[in-house]
Amino acid sequence: MFYTKEGLDIIELGEEEGTVVFDSDTGDTTVLDSIGADIFKCFSHCHDIDSVVSELAKIYNEDPQIIKNDVAEFIDTLTKQGLLLEQEE
Repeated sequence: MFYTKEGLDIIELGEEEGTVVFDSDTGDTTVLDSIGADIFKCFSHCHDIDSVVSELAKIYNEDPQIIKNDVAEFIDTLTKQGLLLEQEE
């Protein structure tokens, strides 16, 4: 199960422009493109990879298997940055 870190400041830049995520604990700022922002946003209400992939497949009308590989890669990046936290069920 994956959860977005609490206390992040999230600033949406506009449609198709992405999102800025500021972590006040570390002072780090991360800029997400529009696709990264969509993936990140999914984790606010979906907490497992399959749910996120299913939602993104509907949004982008794409093969879930292709999306799953991209989401898994992105999860790795977000967890290394401390923006996404993994918790056991």
